[in-house]
Amino acid sequence: MGRAGRGARHARRQDREGRAHARPGRRRARQRPARAGLRRHCPGALRGRRPRRARLRCARGCWEGRGARRGRRGARSRVAGVRRRGARARAREAGRQARDGGRGLGRRPARRRPGLGACLVARATQARRVALSLLGERRRRGARARDLLRGSEAANALSERDRGFAMRLVMGVTAAEGALDRAIGAHLRRGARLEPRVRDALRLASFELLYLGGREDVCVSQGVELVRGVAPRAAGLANAVLHRVAERDVPALAEARRRVEAGAFDAADLALVGALPEWLCVRVLESTGAGRAAAWALAALEPAGAWVAANRVRHTTDEVAALLEGAGCAPAPGPVAGSFSLGRPSALVPSGLVERVDVLPCDLAAQEVALACAPAPGERVLEVGSGRGTKTVLLEGAAVAAGGTCRIVAVEADARRSERAAARMAAAGVADHVRCASADGRELDDSYGSFDLVFVDAPCTGTGTLARHPEIAWSLAPEAPAELARLQGELLASAAARVGEGGRLAYATCSVLAEENGRVVEAFLAGPAGAGFVLEDAGLTEARPGTDTHFCATLRRR
Repeated sequence: MGRAGRGARHARRQDREGRAHARPGRRRARQRPARAGLRRHCPGALRGRRPRRARLRCARGCWEGRGARRGRRGARSRVAGVRRRGARARAREAGRQARDGGRGLGRRPARRRPGLGACLVARATQARRVALSLLGERRRRGARARDLLRGSEAANALSERDRGFAMRLVMGVTAAEGALDRAIGAHLRRGARLEPRVRDALRLASFELLYLGGREDVCVSQGVELVRGVAPRAAGLANAVLHRVAERDVPALAEARRRVEAGAFDAADLALVGALPEWLCVRVLESTGAGRAAAWALAALEPAGAWVAANRVRHTTDEVAALLEGAGCAPAPGPVAGSFSLGRPSALVPSGLVERVDVLPCDLAAQEVALACAPAPGERVLEVGSGRGTKTVLLEGAAVAAGGTCRIVAVEADARRSERAAARMAAAGVADHVRCASADGRELDDSYGSFDLVFVDAPCTGTGTLARHPEIAWSLAPEAPAELARLQGELLASAAARVGEGGRLAYATCSVLAEENGRVVEAFLAGPAGAGFVLEDAGLTEARPGTDTHFCATLRRR
């Protein structure tokens, strides 16, 4: 056999040995050292009719080529490294056993490599998953968050504590939507677009970090798991974004809150603390002053209180208190006659008290407005903008508590809502004294006659009810208050024509903006429709924790 044949067998044998010692799982192209290495080392060495009989010895006497030698050296060094690390580990274990007598007392707990989000919890909690699902459903359907929560089977299946947490997340994320998007967008590449489900999950985790004061490791871990559940490839992005929110935005929010509480703040601080549009904070600051604006912004993301009013046409206040206590609602008397704060509001719906209209779910501020212009027994009352009839029952109840009934004509522009209000009046036991009519409040003709009290519950921006209606703030356009102010002026002028001599005209909104409140009243008094009226009282309801803010002005015809 010639030299070329012996060289070929030698190269093949060395090739097999190199592959035997190579690391498992390496690509086969990197485990062919002989021929490939020889071709790179000396391209002119491969000669002959077939590769199998090729001469592998080059002019310099190389039988293998550099590839084969390099492959064998790498495999041997890796094996040696594994053996050295194993030997060192066995030596450390032997030393520990020698120190503690074999009892294992000196062993440290195993170090775990932190995953994405330094996770303490391997899976997102059920309450957070339900909240994320409801946020997605709200985005797709354009529904109101409170209505979705009320009809969600998944939310109702949670424990009372988890249901409250899920509700807090859904309502809070909805209220802070624009501010959360701004915080998240600041940590993305310019022009980056997020999948809607990923954005929902990032909003939820960012809200928990910023406005609920959650632990950074828990919030980041849970946020990453929520993102992983809807888009696994976006988990790394979520980890990076949420860590940056925790490192940069949380301290900035804390500093802004400190300035607001100290009274040295501007509209930008209010917007950050309340997760509100800055243009809205500028107008509220101009309308209410610094102190009231600060209280408004600090309460914007707080849970709305659970308030009910007694149907005083049917029951006394003590009887309603006993009914609520028997239903397990844990009632506490409020500062307004017939008002109660509920410690366990979840027990109210199963009790049937709302369905029978023994009590009316109604915020304390709305109850204050109704009692501020309470009719006397026997008076004729016109209510413009009656809605579902809550204030209608409150007005009738105030007259009954004063000694007798009054007669009310409740006008509502929406015909279907007026029909539902009529059915509710029947259930409340006031149908004999209340007539529900569907009509445009700007076109009240002489057929209605004159009244002792005309109460205008005007449509408005609802900026005093942000905690109860979280969709309001980021759905408002800057021009909306001016447009509504024109409508409110028309309603007030039309209603004034129905006020009899010596009668009263009450104007109410659930807004805190001066252009919907005091300026509308001023413009009315300065115009021809306001001639003969004098302003008796006007202002916002008292600011209390867990309540809305309403405006009410009372005027009297001379």
